[in-house]
Amino acid sequence: MRTVHIIFNAHIDPVWLWPWTAGVDEALNTCYTMCNTLDRHPDIIFTRGEAWVYEQVRRHDPALFKRIVKHIRAGRWSVVGGWWIQPDCNLPGIENMHRQIEIGRAWFEKHLGLFPRIGYNVDSFGHTAALPDVLRAHGQPNYVFMRPMAHERELPANVFRWRGRPGGKSVTAFRISAGYATIFPPSLEWVEHSLAPLPNGVTHTMCFLGVGDHGGGPNEHMIQWVRDHRDAIPNARLEFSSPEKYFRALAPQLKHLPLVTGELQMHAIGCYTGPRPVKLGVRRAENHLALAGRALAAATPPPSAAPPSPPSTRRGARSASIPSMTPSAAAARQARPAPPTTSSPGSRRPPRPSSARPSAAAPTRCRPTAASGWSWPTTPARASATSSSTSRGWSGRSGRPTGASSTSATGSSRCRSSSPRR
Repeated sequence: MRTVHIIFNAHIDPVWLWPWTAGVDEALNTCYTMCNTLDRHPDIIFTRGEAWVYEQVRRHDPALFKRIVKHIRAGRWSVVGGWWIQPDCNLPGIENMHRQIEIGRAWFEKHLGLFPRIGYNVDSFGHTAALPDVLRAHGQPNYVFMRPMAHERELPANVFRWRGRPGGKSVTAFRISAGYATIFPPSLEWVEHSLAPLPNGVTHTMCFLGVGDHGGGPNEHMIQWVRDHRDAIPNARLEFSSPEKYFRALAPQLKHLPLVTGELQMHAIGCYTGPRPVKLGVRRAENHLALAGRALAAATPPPSAAPPSPPSTRRGARSASIPSMTPSAAAARQARPAPPTTSSPGSRRPPRPSSARPSAAAPTRCRPTAASGWSWPTTPARASATSSSTSRGWSGRSGRPTGASSTSATGSSRCRSSSPRR
C-alpha cells in the first residue's frame, strides 16, 4: 500500500507583482485564515516556512502569533525551511547562503525555540551544487524543491539522494511533481503525478495542495475533496500530513533512493541575463561584507591579550604608561631609511623639492569579472597574508562555483580578472 502525504500549504511571494506592503497584508490574512481552518478541522496540518512571514505576524498581530505558536506546540502547524526567506539559490555566494540560514535560525530559536531539519525552497529557480554541503553544515539532512520541473530536467525519481560533488555530503531531496499550489480544484490526476516517479521499493510520496503565490492555503472544498477521495486511487491512500511526517516514514526506505550528483538546473532559461545591476550589486555587497569581516577580525585583539593599563595622572609618569615597542616593530624602525640631511640649519624638516609635488599613490579600483563578479585589491603589505585566499563567486546563470585569486604572485594591488571579459 502506497501512502500519499497531503501537504496543505500556502506559497507567499513577499514581493512579485505587488509591493512588499501587499506581501505583509497577505501574510497576515493567510495566517489568520489558516488558524481558523485548523480550529475547525482538528485532523489537518498546515505547513509554513520563512522567518520573514512569522516576523510580520509577530510584529503586527501579536495575538495571532500566539495562536500560531499554540498550533505549532500541538503538532498542527508544521514549520519548515528555517531560513529568512526562500532565496535565489544561484546568484548568491556560499557565504551569503550561510548568513541566510544563520539569520533565520537565530529568529526561530529565539521566538519559537526550534529549528526545522528540512530545507524548503520550492520556488527557487534552480539549485547550486553547493547546497547539499551547506544544508548539512546547518543540520538539515532533507530538502524540498520544485524547480527545475520534470519537463526541464530529467531525474531518476522524485525523491533521491543529492550531493553537489563526488565525495561531498548528501541530503534526501524531494521534487514536487505537479506544483506547490492548486489554483483550481484538485483532481485524481494531480495526485497521481506524485506517485508515478517513485523509485522501486519506496511507498511514500508527497502531494501539495493549497492556493498559493499570493497566499491563501487550503479551502473547505479541498479539505472535503481529500476526505471523499481518500481511497479513490488503487493501492494508495491519502493522508493529511506534513514534510516531517513524510521524511520520518521514508527513513527505513532510504537505501532504495538513487543518487544524483551536481547542480539542479535549468529553470526559465535566460531569466538571469537581464538584471545586471542587481547581480553586480549583490556581488559588491558580498565582497564589502567579507572585507569588513576581515578588518574587524584583524582589529580585534585576541581574548588572551591583557587589557592596556590606564594612563597615570602623576606628573612625570607619562613615559611609564606608554607601552614598550614590540621586537618586530623595533626591527622595522631600525630598518627604516634615515631622513635626508639636506635641510637648512635650524629647520625642523627637510625642504620639499620645488620642481615636483609629492606623488600620491593612485587609488586602486575594483572591476567586475565574468567569473566571480568583483575582484578586490590587496595592498602589498597584506599580500603575503592574503596571497592564498580565494574570492569565490557563483555564476549568475548556472550557479557554478568559480575561484579568482585575490592577488597576483607579486602581490600587486591591481584588480585582476579570473576570466576574459564577454
